Formats: sequence, structure tokens, C-alpha cells
Amino acid sequence: MELTKITLTSGATYMVNHSPEEVYKRVAHSDGKPENHIQLFTLERGQDIYINTTYILSIETVSSYMTHDKHENNEGNTSDRTEDNKRIKDNLDAVKEFKEDLDGNME
Repeated sequence: MELTKITLTSGATYMVNHSPEEVYKRVAHSDGKPENHIQLFTLERGQDIYINTTYILSIETVSSYMTHDKHENNEGNTSDRTEDNKRIKDNLDAVKEFKEDLDGNME
């Protein structure tokens, strides 16, 4: 899915389910100058947002974070997850051991 990242002059960014060309057509006059209107856009996760086009600083194409995550998960990238799960388990075991040591010293 093609997404567009809209960056506002405030620094806020929004990922919208519209192509950059569509966003540009909606926010600019035929002479290329920005329109002074509020436009309705659909965010990546489906929520609607109204953006005052006067404050749009940039429009750029991006890939979907959700699609990217799904692709990675479906790709069979289990070695990284296995390593993460092992690291989490090892850290949890170390914390439990440390707590037991503290409890023993506190008595």
C-alpha cells in the first residue's frame, strides 16, 4: 500500500492512505500554490483527520509500517525473535536471581 507522510510546520507528521499525487492535488491550486482549506485525510490505521493545508511543510512517499511489520513476520524471520525471546528470558532470570539475593540480604 502506498502511503504519504505529511509533515506540518509544527513538526507533527501524519501517515495517510493517499498517494502523494492525490495529496498534492487536494492541497494545491492549479497554479501550484497552496490552498487555504482544511482537507479530510484517512490515516494509515483508518482514522479520519482534518488538516489545514496552509501548514503542510512536506509531502513524501513512504512504505507502510504495518505492511512492513507483516512482511517481516511472514517472511520467517524467526532467528531475531528467538534471540529476543532468549534475551528476555535471560534478563528475567537475572532479575529474579538478583531479587532473591536482595531478599536474602535483607533478613
